[in-house]
Amino acid sequence: MMTMFLMLLHARNWWNSLLSSPTLMRHVLSFICKTASGTLSSKLVSVLEEGVMTEEAPKKFCFMTWNIDGLDEKNLKKRTKAVATVIDREKADIVFLQEAIPNTFTYLEQLLPQFLFIAGGVDNYFTLTLLRRTTVHFDDQTLEPFANTSMGRNLLCVEAHIGELKLQLLNSHLESTAEFTRERVEQLKLAFTKMKGAPPGVTTLFGGDLNLRDKEVVQAGLPQGVVDLWEACGQRPECRYTWDTTRNTNREFPGRFKPRLRFDRVYLHAPSCSTPTAVPLHFGLVGLQRVNNTQSFPSDHWGIVVHFEIGKKGSGGIGVVPSTNGPSTSSQANSLKRKR
Repeated sequence: MMTMFLMLLHARNWWNSLLSSPTLMRHVLSFICKTASGTLSSKLVSVLEEGVMTEEAPKKFCFMTWNIDGLDEKNLKKRTKAVATVIDREKADIVFLQEAIPNTFTYLEQLLPQFLFIAGGVDNYFTLTLLRRTTVHFDDQTLEPFANTSMGRNLLCVEAHIGELKLQLLNSHLESTAEFTRERVEQLKLAFTKMKGAPPGVTTLFGGDLNLRDKEVVQAGLPQGVVDLWEACGQRPECRYTWDTTRNTNREFPGRFKPRLRFDRVYLHAPSCSTPTAVPLHFGLVGLQRVNNTQSFPSDHWGIVVHFEIGKKGSGGIGVVPSTNGPSTSSQANSLKRKR
């Protein structure tokens, strides 16, 4: 089988490129070894065929975070497939998922072999961090349970890099419901402390379904140098609410009152030194269309997508030029993807 695989690579002119990229070779061989039959996935072959082999690190990358609502059994497999389709279509490089369950975890691994999956648990529901194998290089991971949780919540910490850009990736699903405000604020403080404690030269992205109300961020205290990316990218009202029952019907509420909240958020902390960092270009929402042949959206949450450029921190901050006239959804941001 391995001989056939090497012949396939040689026939498609990939072999020399893979030899010069040990990390990519390791990811490809690791995936083969993990498959039940020990054979090469046709999905992975197609992904590699579409990729451009180069030693030059990307100058831009795409980040997503999404609570995929694995606890709702209604149309779950179709909804999960729709999530994978959106991730693939957006050409995301780094993805934070919340409310994954064992079955959806396995299914997503099958649908998205181009990603390395790092799980924040194995039972009930948990977080997943996905790294695109050809652009983002995994360095290390830790899992930090919250001492005050009654819902099994934790902080999934992944260290990675894209070329010279060093990243600390913090994915979390903070305590849910209004009754757990105190616990949630303490968990938020711990995450902010982790951001500020990153080694010199490391850029931190912290995000997920944080279940936050604005007053809770005030209570926790937003540290100096930590930026809310929705605010930094122009605070466009059409991108404000990520859990919006006025538009998303996966959760129905009787009566006229239809709650909508900015539960899902992304925070950035850039290093103070003049090392490469992530400069946000666009903040949008995904998952706004119903799944084909159903009345369901992919999740009861909208997903967040942020496009970044890899640059250096300017004297005025993270170098963001807020856009008030930009696209409100990622599907309208095609010009950004064409330039990647």
